[in-house]
Amino acid sequence: MQLGSSYQYQNNPARLPDSSSDIHGAGIMVNSLGLGLRMPLLSDATRLDIGGTVADARYTDDKQLDHQPRNLLSTLYWRATPLFEGQFDYGYQNQLNPYLPRTWPERDMQARDKKSAQIGLRVTDRLTLPLFSVFRNGTRYDQAINQTLYDRTDTGWQAAAQYAGAGRSIAQAGLRHTNTSYYDRTPDLTATIDNRYTDNEAFLAARWDYSPKTLLFARVGLLKRSYDNLTDRDTNLFTFQSRATWDYSPKTRLELQLWRRPYANDDDPTVLYSIQTGGLAALTWRPTVKTAVSLGVEHSQQRNTAYTGGNDEKLQIWRVGARLQWQSTDNLRWIMDVYHDRQRAPSTSDSFNQNFVRIGFEYTFGTRAKEDLRLLMEPSDCEWRRPELAFCDPMSGR
Repeated sequence: MQLGSSYQYQNNPARLPDSSSDIHGAGIMVNSLGLGLRMPLLSDATRLDIGGTVADARYTDDKQLDHQPRNLLSTLYWRATPLFEGQFDYGYQNQLNPYLPRTWPERDMQARDKKSAQIGLRVTDRLTLPLFSVFRNGTRYDQAINQTLYDRTDTGWQAAAQYAGAGRSIAQAGLRHTNTSYYDRTPDLTATIDNRYTDNEAFLAARWDYSPKTLLFARVGLLKRSYDNLTDRDTNLFTFQSRATWDYSPKTRLELQLWRRPYANDDDPTVLYSIQTGGLAALTWRPTVKTAVSLGVEHSQQRNTAYTGGNDEKLQIWRVGARLQWQSTDNLRWIMDVYHDRQRAPSTSDSFNQNFVRIGFEYTFGTRAKEDLRLLMEPSDCEWRRPELAFCDPMSGR
């Protein structure tokens, strides 16, 4: 169990564009409660892992933004005979919509749920073939304008082969099929940005324990997107994601990430789809057993493909952050964060700046050694460096 409390100041909490005259700062008090649980059922191979967080965010100004974000991640692992194993996953997240300019000054909440089931045939202790899964994901908004544009479901399946090497090394190859449906779009919207598309992706992924100090991960894919109505807009996309962590010394850890991924653009109704290409570098230094300093910088370029066919708009996104951490006791951690988020575009209506400073503490009941349970308390957004979320631990090296 974890209790957290922090105060942060944001100069632009709604991420309003630079052209807006309504930009002003606000202080935000956030209190959170998280719980992680591992429950063996029949054996260590058949168990339930569950983690979640509830929080309360209160604004000094713009009181309509007060909200109670929630997050839940759970996995039921199972094994039936030495041949078959699999898992059931369920996740839920409710948070403030990060793109508020279209509904400002009204608040908009974004809710997402993820459900999946997986089964694998263990040909040997190392080889699983096939590894098959099905999934259904949903995204919903509070405000009617966003419900019509962006409420959607993603359903599909994935078939792969998996080979487990020494240590944490693992390799996968497979196919992934996804159907996406924007079920509330009007006929006019369907005629311009469509209401359904299908993704078929072939991928290779590998995680490699290069040495006791170095861990490498990479995933590459070729994705074909087919639209139901706008067939002339069908496209092929190359996707890439990689990460390297290097424990240079007991006190110093380096992390590098590179990516190229399709991006579900929920902030501009004229955009058919977007692609983000970028990288991140982070350094954590622990001068003493109780203190740590983290620095990170991220840059990405987002190319927006409009429904008219133009590919001219490119957004430049920079994120820079630092954290000072003091572990006063085994259970109590104090943190201070500073963070700058900047987006630049040809139009000032698509450009914004956001700065924030946060100070707070986190108290843990139970052992901090169970890091995988702690990560269940964080939504997947935290992987993409969203430290203003109440649940995220920026610079944590997730």
